[in-house]
Amino acid sequence: MLLAQLEEKLFKPFLQRPLHAVIHDIELTGKVDLMLATGKTVPRQPYFFFHEYKRKRGRNNDPLGQLLAEMIAAQTLNPPLQTLYGCYVLGEDWYFVVLQDKKYAVSLAFDASKQDIFQIVAVLRQVKVYIANIIAQAPTL
Repeated sequence: MLLAQLEEKLFKPFLQRPLHAVIHDIELTGKVDLMLATGKTVPRQPYFFFHEYKRKRGRNNDPLGQLLAEMIAAQTLNPPLQTLYGCYVLGEDWYFVVLQDKKYAVSLAFDASKQDIFQIVAVLRQVKVYIANIIAQAPTL
C-alpha cells in the first residue's frame, strides 16, 4: 500500500472509519479498514475501499460480502456515484472489485508472494487515476 502512494491532492486514505447506512430496512454498520475519499479530517466522498486481511485457512469468513456491503453503503450515502472501487485480501491473494450501480465484477487473484506484487501496485496506482478522473468530471456545487 505504501508503494502505491495513495495520498493525492484531491483525496487521501482514511483508516478505521465508521460507516453506517440503512438500505431497504437492512442496517449496515462497521469500521472500514481503509478508504480513499475526499475530505481533510473526515471522509466525505469515498471512491475506494480496502478490506482487511483475512486468513486463507482456518476461519469461515466472507471478505467479498463485507467489502460489497461497505461499497453499497457508501453508494447509498453518497449519490450519485457511478463507480466505486475496492480490494480485499485473502491470504496472499489480492482481489480487486468494481461496483457500478447494482453490478459488480471481481478480478482474478493477484498473488502477492510472487511477481504479482508489481501488478498489485500498478492496479492501486491506476485506481488513483480513475478516482482523479471521476473527481475532475464531477459537477461542482
